[in-house]
Amino acid sequence: ALAAAGRPEVLQQPAPARLRPGDAAASADGVTVMRDMLSQRGRSERTHGRYLLRFTNAGASPRRVRFLDQLPFFVQPMWHTFHAAIAGGHGEEVREIAGQQAMQQLALRFVPSDGLKMPTEISMSVEVPAGGTVSVFLDVLKRFIKIGAFSYACEKGFDVGSAAWVEEEAGSRRDGVGRLGATISDTMDYGRMRFTQGLLVLVPMPDFSMPFNVIALSSTALTFFFGATFRMTAAGRMPHWVLKKEVPPKAGAGVWLRRALLVAVLGGLYMLGVEDMARIEGLAASLPPDAAFVVDILKDTKIQAEALLKILKLL
Repeated sequence: ALAAAGRPEVLQQPAPARLRPGDAAASADGVTVMRDMLSQRGRSERTHGRYLLRFTNAGASPRRVRFLDQLPFFVQPMWHTFHAAIAGGHGEEVREIAGQQAMQQLALRFVPSDGLKMPTEISMSVEVPAGGTVSVFLDVLKRFIKIGAFSYACEKGFDVGSAAWVEEEAGSRRDGVGRLGATISDTMDYGRMRFTQGLLVLVPMPDFSMPFNVIALSSTALTFFFGATFRMTAAGRMPHWVLKKEVPPKAGAGVWLRRALLVAVLGGLYMLGVEDMARIEGLAASLPPDAAFVVDILKDTKIQAEALLKILKLL
């Protein structure tokens, strides 16, 4: 409900306080302080926010709270939106104040940030009625910061330290942490210093994947350019290995020699097949007796050659 409306509604019941373990007993019948960073309706929570302070007095007497906080440099307060809502106890009507009137009544003082690294220091003195609640609202803008300022797991947001506050009797003229730059020793004289819990503030983030995208795209374009240039210059006119076909080996001297021998054998068989048997037998008289077996071999070969020639003629 606080983030939904243009001017947040103040709850009549005291809100649960965010306390350190050691503060529970001390604040059971006293003041509790809640601090938070809300979102705004219709706007991104990474670029816009609403700073909330809620002081709740559960005691029977009015109390004064001196509050000191520091907003980081990337959180820019919009001081024209500063307003407060005061709800008294016993069902009293909620009273809203804004602008300069709210700043004066809450004794607001601040030191603006330099926009670089120094935080915005805020101090105020709030009188909380008995059984009542004082809520303070301030719209803020979240600045863009450099990519080098982000650490690991930056999507969870930035951690903001605790705020300090001191509780004292209403009407007291002591200054405590109401004075900016007060030391811890100064405040210990007036009461017990307490601290709120820290905040987790979401900020605008750059696209951390963009360097990878640029490198990948540039490398791809360079690869295509280099491949085309290399093929046109260094590869010459040789076909690509994918398109290359197997070329049969060229015939050498051994191949031609084998072919010549085959032709000579076939020619000898043909001549032997058509030769007259009487002439073959007449060779036996011119050969020595030890070589007479050659004539027998020629006769058998002639018979086989004649049979082969007859088969070829039939085909």
